[in-house]
Amino acid sequence: MGGNNSSLWPYVAAATDSIVHTSNQLGWVEFDVTADVQAMLDGDESNYGWIIRKDQEGQNGRVLYATGDGAANAPELILSAD
Repeated sequence: MGGNNSSLWPYVAAATDSIVHTSNQLGWVEFDVTADVQAMLDGDESNYGWIIRKDQEGQNGRVLYATGDGAANAPELILSAD
């Protein structure tokens, strides 16, 4: 998908949020996308969703995420007014 040419990427190059996974990590993984959602609501940004990818895709290792309704720990977006 565009390799190293960021102008061809279908996503913004700068990460909104990032986490470090450890070996055999289980359970929920949380990303803070508050600024993205606010920008979408303000009309400053198109809503194409998010991509979760490795920062250095050439490194060994993989992560499996639950997807879709009915999956254990299925993804969810929680909106709250603070």
